[in-house]
Amino acid sequence: MAAIVVLQVFIVQFGGSVFNTVPLSIEQWVKIVGATASILVIGFLVRTVYPRIKLGYTKEVINR
Repeated sequence: MAAIVVLQVFIVQFGGSVFNTVPLSIEQWVKIVGATASILVIGFLVRTVYPRIKLGYTKEVINR
């Protein structure tokens, strides 16, 4: 996983005309990492919290 991240950063920063890229600024990298990290956190919460909420709702309906 880390090797993929390093390779992607290398391609973006130094790929130039070969990969048709331009280097990103530190501010752009921070925004990208922040946006993708938030998606990972939301995905984690959906996979862990939502089933518990759904299960609790199901138990309430069954117990009525």
